[in-house]
Amino acid sequence: MSDGESVYVLFIDEQDRSIYRTRQAEGGWAASELEVDGIQGSWVRGSVLQKPDGSKVYGYVYAAGSGGGAGMNRYGEWQLTTP
Repeated sequence: MSDGESVYVLFIDEQDRSIYRTRQAEGGWAASELEVDGIQGSWVRGSVLQKPDGSKVYGYVYAAGSGGGAGMNRYGEWQLTTP
């Protein structure tokens, strides 16, 4: 997802099934950082959102390990800017 300045990516690692984040701005891609650990993630989707206080987050929903069933979807936010 892009906010017009940077490209933000959340992904699930194939080995440990945790969620990682990275971003691309001027100068290339940043090193990946752990975002959500201790899950058996299968998918993650998100969008850049502006909060009422003016800050921006990457709001995302992910499957936290239901093994294909329902009930383990969770919401998280990656803080991008502060007001």
